[in-house]
Amino acid sequence: MGSNMNEESILKRTLILTGKLVGIFSIWVALLSVIVTVAASRMVGTASGTAVDNGAPPPAETLKKDDAARAKNPPAKASGKPNG
Repeated sequence: MGSNMNEESILKRTLILTGKLVGIFSIWVALLSVIVTVAASRMVGTASGTAVDNGAPPPAETLKKDDAARAKNPPAKASGKPNG
């Protein structure tokens, strides 16, 4: 009878420890996910140019430069052959 009680005690302690480890791991993953999501959204926002850059030319000037470059160097004609 004494060994049966000991086995139940070990099983109970193992289940409690497993539950604690799963809970801690879940909290850690959630925290890490929030941090990575915030960092990635800030990087994407910076890369997409959402911040105003006073030194950058206005979009109209950029279009004029691109149009002039296209007039001097028109795109090459596409061949009828598929790639590969």
